[in-house]
Amino acid sequence: METIQVSSNSLSTININTCVNLKKLILSDCHITTIDLSNNLNIEELGLLGVNLTSLNINNNLALKKIGLFNTQFTSLDFSNNTNLEEIILINLGGPITI
Repeated sequence: METIQVSSNSLSTININTCVNLKKLILSDCHITTIDLSNNLNIEELGLLGVNLTSLNINNNLALKKIGLFNTQFTSLDFSNNTNLEEIILINLGGPITI
């Protein structure tokens, strides 16, 4: 599986640890509070829209090229290991953010 897109549901957890070929993950309007991307080393595109996450560890996701964060509560993000990033979109993060 290379793409997972989940939107507008009451999903509170998602386990994608065995989806090692995942390249694109889009979560929209879900109640997810944590996500583990440590086994998803091939992920190239990540979109989180209206999810309840407050932290995100993408330090091992070196293939990541595009990330979009909309209507989330992040206060800090670390992109220092993501040298392949081509596009970062940050909209309505609920307050000041340190990058």
